[in-house]
Amino acid sequence: MSNLYQLSNEVEKLYSDLMASVDEETGEINDTAITEMLAVKEAEFDNKAIAVATVQRRFVARANEIDEEIKRLTALKKRSDATAKRLENSLSMACQRLGKTKIDGISATISFRKSERVKLVDEINLTGIPDEFIKVEIKKSADKKAIKEALKAGEIIDGASLEEVSNIQIR
Repeated sequence: MSNLYQLSNEVEKLYSDLMASVDEETGEINDTAITEMLAVKEAEFDNKAIAVATVQRRFVARANEIDEEIKRLTALKKRSDATAKRLENSLSMACQRLGKTKIDGISATISFRKSERVKLVDEINLTGIPDEFIKVEIKKSADKKAIKEALKAGEIIDGASLEEVSNIQIR
């Protein structure tokens, strides 16, 4: 059984052979066998294309199912993380309230260690923090929608042009 690439090559060759068999004076086709073979190959190509499109649709549906499962699992993970953090905070507060610094058990050991962290008065506006201690991150990206509108309006933009593409639709 031929694949799409092979079939398209065969159809193109048959078209070429058909054009070569046309009588230049009358415009009549001299080889009806090529015409018949071309019809068969085109039908075979069409059937193969539909089969490939059907498989492609199944993969799209499967990818969508996977996306939904990822969303479900992400939400489940987020809930589990929040519950774990809430339990950790409750345990920490209870131990510190009772002055417990270490508890050894069979399935877990609880202990505390000292560390330091910076506490900012205003983490959003960074009020009072000198500029030398502020990181500024800049991300550049092209506004393709605005560029498209400008190009359609007749503007010339170096490094950009409109390109007509043909997008396949499989339904």
